[in-house]
Amino acid sequence: MSSVHVQNFNDLSAVLLSQPEREELHRSLRRYQRDQDIARLVDIVKRILHTPDREKLLPYIKSAMSKSERARFDKLRLDSVSASSSRSGSVSNRSGNSFPSQRPDLSGKLTALVIISWNSN
Repeated sequence: MSSVHVQNFNDLSAVLLSQPEREELHRSLRRYQRDQDIARLVDIVKRILHTPDREKLLPYIKSAMSKSERARFDKLRLDSVSASSSRSGSVSNRSGNSFPSQRPDLSGKLTALVIISWNSN
């Protein structure tokens, strides 16, 4: 990563992250450089960069990786996002939009509504 990239990354992370988050992210990046444990890096990144604004840091993080590692990073990140959304109880409609599950006391009525809606299309 060039010194300009490093400076831009540091400036942006200073705006978007708290001091403890920046320190944790920097530690995890140094650990990744040392150990090449991309799964561990993905875990930290998904926990810290959990908003669209914070995801602006991803290109800087990925620029220090080889092309194959970037692909693996993206796959692990997307797999972990998919797994966590399926565990959170979200429901997707046919267009791919997702929305949170409703309260359990309404689930029977909502399930019937979703099934009827699904079958009518």
